[in-house]
Amino acid sequence: MADTKKPIGSILLKQGAVTSKDLAQALQEQRPGDPPLLSRLCLAGLLDHQVALKALSEQSGCPGIDLSQVVVRTDDLKLVPREMAERHCVLPILVKGNRMFVAMSDPRDERVLQELELVTGKKAFPYVSLKAVLRSTITEAYAKRDAGERHLVGANCSPDTLRKAGVPRPSGRPSATRPPVDEAPSSQMERRLRPTGGPRKPFHSRPVVVDDTMERANDDSAPMSFDDPTMAHFDLPPEVAGRDYPTSTAPPGPTLLVADADREIAAMVARIFGSRGYRVVVADRGDTALQLVRDVEPEAIILEATLPQVHGFEVARQLKSSERYRNVKILMTSALYRGWRIAEDLKANYGIDGFLEKPFTAEDLVYALDNTTRAAGGERPAEISAEAEQFLQEGVQAYKAGRIDEAIARLRAGAQADPLAYKIHFHLGLLYGKSGQLYDGIQELETALSIQPDFFPALKNLAVLYQNAGFRNKSIEMWERCLSSAPDDETREGIKRHLLAVL
Repeated sequence: MADTKKPIGSILLKQGAVTSKDLAQALQEQRPGDPPLLSRLCLAGLLDHQVALKALSEQSGCPGIDLSQVVVRTDDLKLVPREMAERHCVLPILVKGNRMFVAMSDPRDERVLQELELVTGKKAFPYVSLKAVLRSTITEAYAKRDAGERHLVGANCSPDTLRKAGVPRPSGRPSATRPPVDEAPSSQMERRLRPTGGPRKPFHSRPVVVDDTMERANDDSAPMSFDDPTMAHFDLPPEVAGRDYPTSTAPPGPTLLVADADREIAAMVARIFGSRGYRVVVADRGDTALQLVRDVEPEAIILEATLPQVHGFEVARQLKSSERYRNVKILMTSALYRGWRIAEDLKANYGIDGFLEKPFTAEDLVYALDNTTRAAGGERPAEISAEAEQFLQEGVQAYKAGRIDEAIARLRAGAQADPLAYKIHFHLGLLYGKSGQLYDGIQELETALSIQPDFFPALKNLAVLYQNAGFRNKSIEMWERCLSSAPDDETREGIKRHLLAVL
């Protein structure tokens, strides 16, 4: 997929952060092996760290994070091996339940996100950071972990951040959020931004982090959603095309074919569903997948779109045009083909029953396959159980009475009673959004749309939450989806005007 991100130099000029002369000189002096442009401008004292982060955030469509203002729990680093963190330039900033907030130099790298989520079993929320600063912070953080220290404390952490993380403020530390401008730099995080004795730019008064979700997640007393159980880290067995992976000790269940060119991913997926009672066979090529369909006649297939030899689209076309195999459920996955439009096209033109973008978590995959195999003929259930309906009504009444915590508890109980009740997930998303719990709201609204893809109220509110969380590109995607599901022309025109403003 072509890289469409805007040149960082253009963004800096538009923001008035640098002059054309300074930018031209920096580009002319660029040498192989030098740090990226933003890092070099910061090191030269021509650009403030905060301004550089804001430019990165605009370029990537993800929130920026100032690593000097966060506390990293070194215990969280055990989820991501040091070699992986250094190779991909990623650092887990905070782990909370099934969420992992990650600093990345390139948050658009979907393969890295996919690897992170499969290794950790957690949903990764990327934040962009300057590469030079991030590399140095990774080294410092893992060194502190190896030394037995519990935290990496940013030089400019506010007293409130320290309190929420349970870190005592060092004696003699100024009570202000940042040190005075004329004070000598006192931390590695600040010194790495510029040469010793170089010019110093004053810090801005506000951090770059767009929302306070990480701050609240760091405070165990703050209201957050219930934590999902941590997923196990599965060892990767040797992968052999067509091999039966061991299932649970229960009698053999339905047969599942996993077709993915990445053998490690295929083995991981096979282990996950083998533990859930499936008989699992795997293939790493399209022609092998077609042969296995004939040999083992699976009830369902997790089919990667870009298989070698025979493309995944062609595999799906042959199966769905076959009288014998047309009822085999197909859940297609892809990191190359993305967006709701491609999902709808694949369902209409190739007959697939479900679609899941990479990267995904193990939880995402299990839910997507369950949802795909339950939906007869691709139809989604529109009704909810009587028990879930009762919980929904009780939750709505509690919300109207101002009892937010009770409302959330009733709706969560309803979701457990009927996981496919999209209206319950929708109302949960609204409550979380109104409470400022953006990621909880996003997760619930995404779940509602996985069950009922064209539910306009969920699409609209999800677009708003993504926009409020700083994920501009995802927000634009959701507003575009709203256009096709808008109930009337007036609403559609309003969405078009809003899209133009966002763009």
